[in-house]
Amino acid sequence: MNFEYCLIVFNSTHAAMAAEKALKGSFEITIMPTLREISQSCGISVRFLPGDYDAVKAFLPGSPVPEGSYTIYGVARVDGKVIPQQLYPELA
Repeated sequence: MNFEYCLIVFNSTHAAMAAEKALKGSFEITIMPTLREISQSCGISVRFLPGDYDAVKAFLPGSPVPEGSYTIYGVARVDGKVIPQQLYPELA
């Protein structure tokens, strides 16, 4: 699936703020409300470019963002409908 953008959602506002601070200088990011199609989160998400997925995924474990406090989604739009797909952690 071709993703329009990727989204990191968090289980706490603290984790979202830590991610914004850590990612801001290295990646093109935007802070936005979490999509309503994604229910588990604190309501704040970080949007980034799909081409940066591997680099962001590798960057986060060494950052101040607590491990296990975030989920990464790829977001596509199909027939005008927003379709988030969980990328990390990978579903079994």
